[in-house]
Amino acid sequence: TGYPQSVLDDGATAYYRVNESGGSVAADSSGNGRHATYEIDSGSIQFLQPSLLPVSNDGAVAVTTAGFRLPPSTSPPAETIEGW
Repeated sequence: TGYPQSVLDDGATAYYRVNESGGSVAADSSGNGRHATYEIDSGSIQFLQPSLLPVSNDGAVAVTTAGFRLPPSTSPPAETIEGW
């Protein structure tokens, strides 16, 4: 129950909770295996930051001139991406 289940119940193709403690992979929690990659060409990524969502126990990541690469889409071209 709670926020994570609400996201999954909404039919998310991918769900990145960004609660990794380090590394380059952002795990897909939707069960669809669409893991993403943190791209660090310059700048930094700080893991295990406090969440901005009061309803979530997940952490967050803080990025400074770094990127987040999503896997190629296997669904129709119209997708919505949400981020906080």
